[in-house]
Amino acid sequence: MRLLTYDRGDGARAGVLADGRIVDITDLLGSNETIRDIAHLLRLPGEPLERVRQRVGEVEPGLSLDDVRLRQPLLQPPTIRDFFAFEEHVKNGRARRGLEVPEAWYRIPVFYFTNPLALSGPEDEISFPAACEWRDYELEIAAVVGREGRNVAADDAMSYIAGFTILNDWSARDIQRDESSVGLGPSKGKDFASSMGPWVVTTDELAPLIKDGRLTGRMTARVNGETWSDNTGAGMNYSFKDLVAHASRDSRIVPGDVIGSGTVGRGCILEQPDRRWLDPGDTVEMEIEGIGTLRNKVVAPA
Repeated sequence: MRLLTYDRGDGARAGVLADGRIVDITDLLGSNETIRDIAHLLRLPGEPLERVRQRVGEVEPGLSLDDVRLRQPLLQPPTIRDFFAFEEHVKNGRARRGLEVPEAWYRIPVFYFTNPLALSGPEDEISFPAACEWRDYELEIAAVVGREGRNVAADDAMSYIAGFTILNDWSARDIQRDESSVGLGPSKGKDFASSMGPWVVTTDELAPLIKDGRLTGRMTARVNGETWSDNTGAGMNYSFKDLVAHASRDSRIVPGDVIGSGTVGRGCILEQPDRRWLDPGDTVEMEIEGIGTLRNKVVAPA
């Protein structure tokens, strides 16, 4: 299934895509309260995804995608943990600074918490900090947690993932460079924006592309229609099984939590010194096989 959050002018609502049209999940489930987004859906008691799956074929699809505004599938996730799971990206980025990959990276799937309050959706405009000149995109896969857990075993971790979406972890590289020199962060170099969408594709639908906890489909990023990044998700050194297990170790994951893969190798401008940084007016499209396309335009700060 493809689960989305949309707005037809009267506020956000959760939906499911059927035959290219939107079925409203509140109506589908006969809920007394409006189900506002996919995180809200996942928090419902019982087996909400199974109930949607069983009933979606019983109703006529409703709205066209052209008639609504797509929002980020999870309006404000409880947490966004963004990992660093592709060695190629780590090596390339650190080489730009004359650094080796730390030994600990090979032992620990490190992550940072990014800002759920600064999350954007498809077609939203992205404004970088006014002081930033090195504007970058980051092409990532994001897993969405579907049930609560603590100290989840890696062998059981995929059962905690409701589905996957595209994550663009925008980066103000010059600000991030200064912050990184202090040894804590990133903070304001990432705090301003992430974008996600266009929908969450459930794990069962992506099964042909999932190998040993890795979503292996092709991942591309285009700037103004020109391909700047092209790779696959098969090169994750740490699988999503590893990431879920680590995120939940001595802690708690809950429905709607987002777990980012980190940037795929060559999935950002930092790794490509022959590329220019983004400018206001540039349109960035990210496409992941089996999921779809996430598109955003960079604009000047207000």
